[in-house]
Amino acid sequence: MTLVYSAAHPEWMGKSIDAVADSLDVPPFEVMLRLFEDEGEGMGRITLNGVIFPEPHVRQCLTHPLFSNATNHSPDTRDVGSGEVALQPNCWAWGPHVLGQYVRRLVC
Repeated sequence: MTLVYSAAHPEWMGKSIDAVADSLDVPPFEVMLRLFEDEGEGMGRITLNGVIFPEPHVRQCLTHPLFSNATNHSPDTRDVGSGEVALQPNCWAWGPHVLGQYVRRLVC
């Protein structure tokens, strides 16, 4: 998991939770707890990006007749110092990625 946005810890943005944990000499779980605690009431604005499901699981889901493709993120931009940045690529590219990767590349 990579921290994409945190108001409380901008110095961690762009780094993996594991890398932050290594630099602080604490377990990754401790980094997450600190992140939520330090963010306080704004913890809902924390944005993480990462791979949750392994490739075989994704393929299994995509081939199931009851599967429906969707994303759980909405288009969102915030000024984080270097201009407007799209924080979660899935809100813009999940559908095209699925079509390109799993339909065009692997099926054709």
